[in-house]
Amino acid sequence: MTKLTRDDWIDAGLNALRAEGFTALKADLLAKRLRVTRGSFYGYFDGIEAYHDAIFAAWLALSQDVAADMPQAGGPKAQLAHLITGAAGADLALERAVRAWAQANPAIQHRLAEVDRYRTEALEAVLAACGCSPAQARLRARLLYASALGAAFVPGDVEAAEVAFLVAAYTQ
Repeated sequence: MTKLTRDDWIDAGLNALRAEGFTALKADLLAKRLRVTRGSFYGYFDGIEAYHDAIFAAWLALSQDVAADMPQAGGPKAQLAHLITGAAGADLALERAVRAWAQANPAIQHRLAEVDRYRTEALEAVLAACGCSPAQARLRARLLYASALGAAFVPGDVEAAEVAFLVAAYTQ
């Protein structure tokens, strides 16, 4: 029998969160699915809160934090295109699940609000560098971010033509 790693538990949690929602993030349920005892879980996590912290951190790492990877070449318009394209490539099922989880868990809600603020501020900075006034940059950043989040709740994948439209509309 192969011993599970901490990453195995986190991967199982992300998969459960994506497929079934935050109520599936329980040590007993996950241990049954993984065919191990709960002791394996407690070998890596001090409790469910520590596990939830690890799941949130893993989601954040996977959620294509494209603001941290912005290209320097091409200037602010290339950076904006990078942000829009990166947001369109996000795991939308996981994004929906994390947002539902935040509605039920104040600690996750607080951390998600910080992520949203960071992402919106990054968009705002790039839009300002593209020549928008501070008020315009703030409004456009909120609208773009709301569009990206809304895509998680609209059936179907984000089409390449939709991404190209947003890039063209905001980089002209």
